[in-house]
Amino acid sequence: FQSRWRPFIGWACGFGLAYATILLPFIEFVAKVLFGYQGEFPKTDWAILGQVLMGMLGMSAIKTYERVNKK
Repeated sequence: FQSRWRPFIGWACGFGLAYATILLPFIEFVAKVLFGYQGEFPKTDWAILGQVLMGMLGMSAIKTYERVNKK
C-alpha cells in the first residue's frame, strides 16, 4: 500500500464495487430468507462510483500502454 491518492481511490472504488455487487446482495438475501425481513433496502448510487472506477481503469490502461511503448 502506497500513501498516495491513486491507491486510496482504487481501494475505495474496489470496496464500493465489492460492497454493491457481492456484500449487499448477500446481506439482503440473508435478511429476507433467514430473518423474514419485508422492508426495502436502500439503493446504491452507481453514478459517481462508476465514473470514478471507469476513469481509474482508463488511466491505468493509458499508463500501461505508455510503459509498453516506452513513451
